[in-house]
Amino acid sequence: FFFSSRRRHTRSLCDCSSDVCSSDLEYQRELLTAVEQLRVCDRSLQLAKGQQLKTELTLKAVEEMKHPDTQKIFRSVGRMFIISTQDEIAVELRDNLKSLNTEVGRYTELKKTYEAKRDHFVKTLNNMTAK
Repeated sequence: FFFSSRRRHTRSLCDCSSDVCSSDLEYQRELLTAVEQLRVCDRSLQLAKGQQLKTELTLKAVEEMKHPDTQKIFRSVGRMFIISTQDEIAVELRDNLKSLNTEVGRYTELKKTYEAKRDHFVKTLNNMTAK
């Protein structure tokens, strides 16, 4: 490999006063933070919706059992399976579904908040660059 001892000269990102440049950079950082928060929130929302769908399907299958007294139902606990009754599993699944519905609602509200935050910083940066 061949290394050069010369320093590269870099141009400043903006040709304005340092106060304006620092506020531009601050808004850019805030925008990046808002976009990252939105991405994480959106991913969490998708995971919660997927878990919600799986829980609904499992609950439907458990409730459709024809002979709950004679059929055995196993639920997983870590790396083990435990025999349970249909009622116990249905109650547990309904509780999980309630908490997942709450979680989906919370992530939906957070997503709206982060989208508004992102849009605010985009609008502000556009206004600053238009001047």
